[in-house]
Amino acid sequence: QRTQINEPSHLPSTNMNEWLVVGGSYPGALAAWYRLKFPHLSVGSHSSSGVVDAILEFTEFDEQVATTAGPVCADALRAVTAEIEAAMPGVKALFGAEDLEDGDFFYLVADAGAEGMQYGHRDVVCNAVVPPFQAGSNPLSAYVNYTTDFFYKVMGNSPLDYDSNIFADPVSGGNGRSWWWEKCSELAYWQIAPSVGSIRSSFVNMSYHEALCKKVFGLVELPAVNETNNYYGGQYPHGTNTWFYNGLQDPWQWAGVRASLGPSRPAWLVAEAAHCGDLYTPSPEDPPGLVVEREQLMGQYAAWLSQG
Repeated sequence: QRTQINEPSHLPSTNMNEWLVVGGSYPGALAAWYRLKFPHLSVGSHSSSGVVDAILEFTEFDEQVATTAGPVCADALRAVTAEIEAAMPGVKALFGAEDLEDGDFFYLVADAGAEGMQYGHRDVVCNAVVPPFQAGSNPLSAYVNYTTDFFYKVMGNSPLDYDSNIFADPVSGGNGRSWWWEKCSELAYWQIAPSVGSIRSSFVNMSYHEALCKKVFGLVELPAVNETNNYYGGQYPHGTNTWFYNGLQDPWQWAGVRASLGPSRPAWLVAEAAHCGDLYTPSPEDPPGLVVEREQLMGQYAAWLSQG
């Protein structure tokens, strides 16, 4: 009964509201799974960049970062990683990350570029590192400036967000601890360096993730990805009336639904669009495909609500 939602929301039990479930990224997966588990409590679900497929060795993430960057920018980023590895450990100070353990630091510098691609800032990343790389000079300084001036200050990140010693504190571990619990126990999405053409350091490997999960949570078994996917359906989640969106610039798309699963489960894979892009405030700079997707989505919302 939908009154089960009305009551804790302090709405009249006689008011039979129709509910849409909406989320982006991990909450996007939750939106799809909620519809699957509780179809009687909602009329539809919008899973924006929903990471519904639990993946242990998620090398596709880094491979997509390279694809989104393009060949020249990807090579510049690989050169940055090589310079960082050669300049360890003193290079940590340039990023304000002296206190990070080596593996955490390599994860930080990989994420700085990857999240730039993920959230639609490809040009910001590449405009920083490509000119010095093409001029034959070291792009590391440019990447440091991008990280400290944009990834930290504009995107709101910090070296503290990557400190596994902080995650290990059950009191002050913060959001990082809760997210790593999901990744260590059930979902993984472990962003392992690919064996060929990797942008991120090869130090970000299975051993790094296994050691982090053991240190932070005492877990020694691998995440239960098979059990998770068997329960929810992985890339083919069960359930009806679910709208899936992914952006082609987004490395997380490979943990999502990239093709429609039938009339009641359409999927949109939008060119030049970013992670959770259809949840952003519309802008004149939006790619045409995203404009069309949002228009169709609003129509689908209306149809589901009218059928409720």
